[in-house]
Amino acid sequence: MVNINKKYVYSYNQNGQSNRIFDDYQLEQSIKIESLEVDKIENISRQVKDLINKGVEFNSKVPQYYFSGLSDLKLEMIAAATEDAQLRAEQIALNANSTLGNLKNARMGVFQITAQNSNDDYSWGGS
Repeated sequence: MVNINKKYVYSYNQNGQSNRIFDDYQLEQSIKIESLEVDKIENISRQVKDLINKGVEFNSKVPQYYFSGLSDLKLEMIAAATEDAQLRAEQIALNANSTLGNLKNARMGVFQITAQNSNDDYSWGGS
């Protein structure tokens, strides 16, 4: 859908009264692209400057990405975190001249994935 808006310029006469004069039309249209071909979308988003250099005016937003393989990735990340926890526990025990016993209890808290360098905090459910 294209939105059409009339644009006006304002001028003032010698008495300070303003006059509205039709100048041109402004056309607006939003486009949303969804694709599994992430590389192509990324390339298109980077070619914005080529259109601007040709005199085409528009506003562009940063691409948003949705990841559909989160279930598998989550299991891999939990496995890696568990292995890291084991190594840290062994190091703590070694530094304390002690040994680790059998695992008696384990709980997992909130698991969240946020944007890189983000400090967003979501509780129980994530984003």
